[in-house]
Amino acid sequence: MVIADHMDKAELAAHLFRITQTQAKIEQHGLKGQHVLEQAAKSVGKGVRDLVIKNTGQTPENMAAAEPINKVRTKIKGASKTLGKMDKKKG
Repeated sequence: MVIADHMDKAELAAHLFRITQTQAKIEQHGLKGQHVLEQAAKSVGKGVRDLVIKNTGQTPENMAAAEPINKVRTKIKGASKTLGKMDKKKG
């Protein structure tokens, strides 16, 4: 299981935003070198983190974890079976 399995949609979106904004900064400014790239990633990450805190009032690590993906899969399978039975009754 990966950490993304425990992230809700807002946290996943924040991570994707952080990644795309870091890439944009690197490309726009033509950044090169390990240290410079790490600093760019750190700077963008801090900005995204600050925005999340500003908008939610919570630090990302204190946000509730999403329901485990395995439980969601089980619920989807159960719902699919239930809906299938309902469809058979209508037909």
